[in-house]
Amino acid sequence: MGATDVHMKSRSRAVLVAIATATFLAAVAVGFALVVTSPHESGVKGVVRCAPSVAACRLTPNNGVVYLMFRQAPFNPWNPPSSSFKTDAQGRFQIPLAPGNYWLAAEKQGGVFASESGQPVVVLAGKMTDVTFDIDLHLPL
Repeated sequence: MGATDVHMKSRSRAVLVAIATATFLAAVAVGFALVVTSPHESGVKGVVRCAPSVAACRLTPNNGVVYLMFRQAPFNPWNPPSSSFKTDAQGRFQIPLAPGNYWLAAEKQGGVFASESGQPVVVLAGKMTDVTFDIDLHLPL
């Protein structure tokens, strides 16, 4: 084997090592980007139910509406926030949200039975925060 052959093999190995290193680093970078940018399930889930003291509330199905507010404010069921989410017939709901601070309010469909104010909720990355609303008779002020 001549000096030229040794030099060619050395250069070929160096090229293969460089390609393997670059491929490995690219795979690590893509994997990291996927982990960071993948949607992580976070938000709020829970139930809207009638307060135990309000017998009339339980006479109708428990379908409700949960309202999402981005700041603390009085809740008015006759002029609710625009971001709303319906519950199922048992009053259960789930809202996907990015991590952050929110305020939620709820009412039974129809607006007579509602929460008195917004409830503060902190949503953490990758976690569903549990919330329970015990709604009561809500009369206009």
